[in-house]
Amino acid sequence: MTSIYLPRSASIADYSVASRLKGPTTVTIKVTIASPEDLGFLLRDLQDERKRQEEAASPYRPQPKSRKERDLGRRLRGQAGPLLITDQRDGG
Repeated sequence: MTSIYLPRSASIADYSVASRLKGPTTVTIKVTIASPEDLGFLLRDLQDERKRQEEAASPYRPQPKSRKERDLGRRLRGQAGPLLITDQRDGG
């Protein structure tokens, strides 16, 4: 579970819940913040949490390939694989 710190300059303006029979429930919270500095801290905390959740959802997700790598893969896809030559002199 993650907690988010709300400073003294913040107040909860409104909140609502939207639920369905199947699927996740969405909770919307409206926060009013008087200090721009506190707003920055809150936004940074929210961004950090979103990043943690995305990383946790797919820890082994490969990094996107660059355009150069994709083009090379397309060119090599149609070519034959390497020729494997073995030494059969030992009878095996």
